[in-house]
Amino acid sequence: MAFRSNERTQTDHSLNILFSPLFLPTFLLQNAIDLDVSEMEDQLAIGTEISFANAREIYEKGGYSKSVATVTLTTPLSVGIDKDTLVQGVSASGAPVYGTLSKTYNSGDRTMEIQYKTTDEQKAYVNCQVGGLPRPNLAGCFAATGSLETNKQSVPYSYDPNTENTNKRTLKYFSETAEKKMYSCDTCPYKTFAKFREYYGVGDYADQWVKAGFEAGQTQFLKGNGNFQKYGLEARAELIQKGTVLMSVWMFVIRELENALDYCKQDCTETGCTDDAVRAWDKAVAFYTGSLQSSNIGPNSWRNGRLLYSLADEQCVNFRTCGEDATKPEGTSKVNIEIFRAFALGSRNLASAKCDATRGYKDKIEKMMTIPLIQGTLRNGFISSTGGQTYAAMGATFVASILPIVAACDENAADTIHRNMGESGLGYYPEFAWVKKAFESVYECMGITGADVGGLWNPTLDGYLDGAEPYGYVDGKPSKLGLKSSASKNTSIIIGCIVGGLVVAIIATICVIKCCCRGKSKTETKEGHTADDADITPSVQVAGDEEITPSADGGEDDGLPALDSQCEPVEIS
Repeated sequence: MAFRSNERTQTDHSLNILFSPLFLPTFLLQNAIDLDVSEMEDQLAIGTEISFANAREIYEKGGYSKSVATVTLTTPLSVGIDKDTLVQGVSASGAPVYGTLSKTYNSGDRTMEIQYKTTDEQKAYVNCQVGGLPRPNLAGCFAATGSLETNKQSVPYSYDPNTENTNKRTLKYFSETAEKKMYSCDTCPYKTFAKFREYYGVGDYADQWVKAGFEAGQTQFLKGNGNFQKYGLEARAELIQKGTVLMSVWMFVIRELENALDYCKQDCTETGCTDDAVRAWDKAVAFYTGSLQSSNIGPNSWRNGRLLYSLADEQCVNFRTCGEDATKPEGTSKVNIEIFRAFALGSRNLASAKCDATRGYKDKIEKMMTIPLIQGTLRNGFISSTGGQTYAAMGATFVASILPIVAACDENAADTIHRNMGESGLGYYPEFAWVKKAFESVYECMGITGADVGGLWNPTLDGYLDGAEPYGYVDGKPSKLGLKSSASKNTSIIIGCIVGGLVVAIIATICVIKCCCRGKSKTETKEGHTADDADITPSVQVAGDEEITPSADGGEDDGLPALDSQCEPVEIS
């Protein structure tokens, strides 16, 4: 089962992958959402109706992200207290507990909501974890009764730690607030979310998908529906956990990127004028990566994570698109390498109030984020083409996560994919070749290439699976159509040597002719050169029988790579 591991080792905040958040407490508060995913998965893995009910409680009520206590005051406030005011109390064991007020309170108010203060250490960033967890952690919660100290007054209080410690951010929250935050806001609609909202006809499509998984029901979308009434618990578990990450969290990453641009004020110079924009960008990185992703990048590091960073590295192993040149069968995915370049450069631009320049990085991230969704669809489509309810469920969820983007390019391609993989997956084996061809027909429209996606790799046979090769491969080799090779420095040197050698040979031949045939009439020579037009589509080569290694452009004086780190490919005939 993907995204799972028995180990839970939270990473350092920098992840050692080209990005360090500028607002660390904000980052730690957000990336803990993957702990909710992990707890939910643990319950789903038990595979009983009771454990599914527990999982739903976690999905709806959370447990780890943005923990707050709602207390009732024994006496009304004597004076008002401002939002974000520091509050101190003690836990049941007498240890100090800190928090900040969630909003401004007026004189006479009888309740207060206090958000627990985060620390700079990820493992213990907050030690009150309740929400919908079946095994809550009350060690760092305020005691049931006591006094809360502020800079203005001491107020006695009481509350129930088991029911009144809640979470303001939950997995369900991502989807149920999507319409308001991405379609109806002042700067809305956001382009990518609009494709999903208009295709499915509802803003909370992700929550409806997950709900149908919990209830063994069916969705009621405008189109692209799923019917899960005959699925067993194992298949429904995949619908739920994949739907949560691929549909809810995936879209909320994009929401935070857009929100960062909304906050950005071009060329502002006032102190703090870029803070809100950078905080939103930090949130996007946090939601993309999570707290469990190992900072020790290696062949199996993706197994530690639960969110989108982990997904990208998992799929690069399956499709042989790992590494800087996207030709390695293990390691960090090309997707993550490019996305974190864009995260780092985008954050730097926001901090310098370069809003217009940041949008290109946001667009780059969005395009790269679609690649693992396509890879997951293709892999599960290939496997489920021979039968298997669980893989069909996973495939249907991957389809749902990408279908509106495909439809925005070509409705017929989206219909083909959905008919084969999206409806129920029961008693019907998808035509994998049709699904693959439908995706390939929209790669250019989506701003990606066949080389970005790669092909299903069989490490045992050291080759691609028959019928699942990268787009453009013919008889195990890249053709001129579909899969273009990026010209590397080595390739350029080789070409230069060949051309230089030919020139030297021609000159030498002419000299020999002139020396040997002085008495004869001059031989008329005609030199010519033909070459195919350069292909300007940026791509990376997936290794086949021919190994071509693309190189990265520099482009940044400060050492960070440019947005598009690949050279323009050149085709030589």
